[in-house]
Amino acid sequence: MNTTNSKKTHCKRGHPYTPETTKITKQGSRQCMICVKERMATSGFRERKREVYRVWRDKNKHRLYGYNLKSEYGLSVDDYNSMLDEQGGTCAICLGTNKNGTKLHVDHDHDSGEIRGILCSKCNTAIGLLGDDPRIIARATNYLWKYKPRCIKYGKNDNNI
Repeated sequence: MNTTNSKKTHCKRGHPYTPETTKITKQGSRQCMICVKERMATSGFRERKREVYRVWRDKNKHRLYGYNLKSEYGLSVDDYNSMLDEQGGTCAICLGTNKNGTKLHVDHDHDSGEIRGILCSKCNTAIGLLGDDPRIIARATNYLWKYKPRCIKYGKNDNNI
């Protein structure tokens, strides 16, 4: 730290250098955190930073997706694509895709972390809302099949099952 500046007790704007209000930078100089917060609040810093990140994110979606797969599930993009190919490119439950064109989700057991497959948004949300509990899902399935004849009667037949 510069010896002249190290003797100063206040920043340029008059804020006292205290352990609570002072940050030591990587270069070893002091930085007044009160001044930093004031600059961020008045200069539109957050908005500019948010815009810079949004532009970067839009240009690097493929990179960001690969990073998320690796950090959250330990999968590479190639691993994800292989799993998706094994499922025929569709959701493992409904055999559909996301209607909005987004990628299908990696489904995993929240207790063990084991990856189960790849699901569309609706199926992933549905099993999550049912607590990933096969017994509850089985009861829900039985409930729906119980009323299936009534649905057929009213013209809501689905022969794709």
